Amino acid sequence: MFRPSLLFALDLKHGSSPHTEYLIPYLAKVYHTIVKQEPYQSILELHTSMEIRRYHHTDYEAVWELHILGLQHAGAYAGNGPWDDDLHHIDEVYLHNRGEFLVGVHEGRIIAMGAFRKTDNERAEIKRMRVHPDFHGHGYGQMILQELEVRAIAMGYSILHLDTSTIQLAAQSLYRKNGFKETGKVKVRRGFTEIFFEKRLT
Repeated sequence: MFRPSLLFALDLKHGSSPHTEYLIPYLAKVYHTIVKQEPYQSILELHTSMEIRRYHHTDYEAVWELHILGLQHAGAYAGNGPWDDDLHHIDEVYLHNRGEFLVGVHEGRIIAMGAFRKTDNERAEIKRMRVHPDFHGHGYGQMILQELEVRAIAMGYSILHLDTSTIQLAAQSLYRKNGFKETGKVKVRRGFTEIFFEKRLT
């Protein structure tokens, strides 16, 4: 099957480059136009109330604060621990390892975020989906998730998977609405029961 990532000599499967941020949305557009034969407009172009862009190291403090606030608001905060180590090394864990980390900016303020990281050559894991409580109900989580899916396809992934806790009902609703199927509910971690979801992209 045609894979948009094969259009360029740049191998997105094995890392990043200074041009990756611009190539991935372009590859996604090519994929929709040639393979799916349907018009494509990036989520970034459709919504002007929130700009979606790639994480920059200067965003670290705002991202960390949003992460904690989002979990506290959902009742899923378990304190700081090694389970948060990826957020202290976003470039290495995500951006330089065939992953993505996006932030949503409204009037100069980061109000949403989401990411995926490589699991294997075909699978990527959705991580760190957060929307500031003051901005719930505006579809910003949907925007972030859709853009992550587009970029995952452009990087050549065919399956997305994730986990969320049983008490995070809004997150579960978002994933189910977007075609994620529950695959299990057996893992108990830090006092929370985890639900596992998966979605095939191609």
